[in-house]
Amino acid sequence: MAERLPQIFPEGTEHRNYLIREMAAKTIYVMFYAGAIEGSDCWVRPSQVTDMTDEQALLTDTESRKAWVKIKRVFGLVIDFGTS
Repeated sequence: MAERLPQIFPEGTEHRNYLIREMAAKTIYVMFYAGAIEGSDCWVRPSQVTDMTDEQALLTDTESRKAWVKIKRVFGLVIDFGTS
């Protein structure tokens, strides 16, 4: 993925350095891994990108991916108890 980004964002693209660096590639990988693509109504948080390990990334079967997304959603859950 990282080697494709410079082709997708050619020289002259505004802020290209941010778009082609390793963290951009990792972010895209995690979005694909989690199924966070347009129309899926699935989203990732920045912490999911930083929490992705090389070991987890090797588990590409559907069940492993779904389990990872489910765990990350539970641990990332924010409960709003209101202000009263």
